[in-house]
Amino acid sequence: MENRKDEYVINKNICYGCMACYNICPHGAIYRKEDEEGFLFPEIDQQKCLHCDLCRKRCPALHKKDVDDQSVQAGYVAQNVHLDIRISSTSGGVFGALASWCILNDGIVFGAMLDDSLRVVHGFSDNIKDCAKFQGSKYVQSDIGKNYIAVKKFLEQDRYVLFSGTPCQIEGLYRFLEKQYDKLITVDVVCRGVLSPGLFRNYLNFQKQSLKSPITDIKFREKRWGYKYTAMAIYHRNDCIYARGTESDALLRCFFENNYNRMTCYHCQYRKRYRNSDITIWDCFNADLYNKKMDDDTGVNKVLAHSIKGKNLIEKLGLDNQLFLDEVPVQKLISENTEALYENLILNEEKRKIFFHDYMSLSAEELWKKHYPDDWRIKIKRMIRKVLFFLGIYQRVRRIKNRHIKKQ
Repeated sequence: MENRKDEYVINKNICYGCMACYNICPHGAIYRKEDEEGFLFPEIDQQKCLHCDLCRKRCPALHKKDVDDQSVQAGYVAQNVHLDIRISSTSGGVFGALASWCILNDGIVFGAMLDDSLRVVHGFSDNIKDCAKFQGSKYVQSDIGKNYIAVKKFLEQDRYVLFSGTPCQIEGLYRFLEKQYDKLITVDVVCRGVLSPGLFRNYLNFQKQSLKSPITDIKFREKRWGYKYTAMAIYHRNDCIYARGTESDALLRCFFENNYNRMTCYHCQYRKRYRNSDITIWDCFNADLYNKKMDDDTGVNKVLAHSIKGKNLIEKLGLDNQLFLDEVPVQKLISENTEALYENLILNEEKRKIFFHDYMSLSAEELWKKHYPDDWRIKIKRMIRKVLFFLGIYQRVRRIKNRHIKKQ
């Protein structure tokens, strides 16, 4: 935030959209508004603003905090013992085990979900069945709403709270609370960056037109072809009406190009090995290197515990037979994921400029067919990938390809 002639304005170059300011403002002077790329930014109603400076004092972008104690960090590969939870999760179902533990201890679970309008929002529940909606990747920045206020309310009732989100959202929560709570457990995901809510809405409109059907649910990474070949799946009621992998689906192709994230994702101060969360979780596609029994193509998590609280909880879930758990030296665990953990993304600025110009001027169908057409090249990639998958050598070929890319 900046001060111009005694007026506070949002500095979009550093704003992560964590919405700590929106939650902390005691005067209701801060609201949210989509920018021209579809990202939510806080805006300040100057008529209501009393210049208390609380928004700037609590802004995590203005107050970087490093981890004080790095010695407690521990690494694991983990897998939920319940097959149905693994299948419904993006990776190995570690979050599902954490959520179950929290609710069994009279706690509340917070996470990103799709609401009835298919917007990615943060919500909470104390019902284990409801927590299924928090499972699974969402490559879109969630609307945090007023959930930090709700977290504080439950903590002050002396209840456990499990809060999951991106690293910047975790930091936003800590800055909002500005004190430690023994019963707060924070879980962040290794984040490549986030697409805008506006762009996701545009994609859904494109798919509704293409499929000529209403859409009632969408899964960003469904395991219909196994964990190692996940797919974007779209549903109308209980029927899957569309399923495409990362080589084919327009939104997944867009996301993995890394050119259309929120701008702060390209210089993110939270992409680092040592984090302020209790636990970090992400994919483990090479489970055979750690535990061949877990390599059953249903999903495995890599886990970093950053605090004593996080370490004790993960190990308790292992002892209680809720997780298949192997401890792994941290350096070995992160050796193949340095780019996801703490290396900045590379941005093609010209490509981004052209894409978002078209986003603002073209129809949804025109935008996606122009930039991500399902042409013969994509059809060939899709065919090759499926052949490799059904031959059982997809993961081996993928690993060789990744090693080749890293050497370049």
